[in-house]
Amino acid sequence: MLSRKRSPLRTENPSAKPGGLRLALGFLASGRRHGSPVERWPFDRFWQSLAHQRQQDRWANLNASLNAIYLVVGEKRDPQRASLFEKRARE
Repeated sequence: MLSRKRSPLRTENPSAKPGGLRLALGFLASGRRHGSPVERWPFDRFWQSLAHQRQQDRWANLNASLNAIYLVVGEKRDPQRASLFEKRARE
């Protein structure tokens, strides 16, 4: 779901945080896995990373946070989809 979102790296203003992304992160963070709430730090880190001023650092932090989000929600991140996302983010 998150990797399909238009890359935040293309944003002219890195501090601009799309409302739809806030909703998606909130929805995923409110879930449960094996009867326990999911860890919240990957979602917080993703959100905070959107405002990073340096594009390379922003991309690295977003990518790492996204990997952690996939882990805490119990989904496997498709390597082909991740590669496509990374390619589009660099264009």
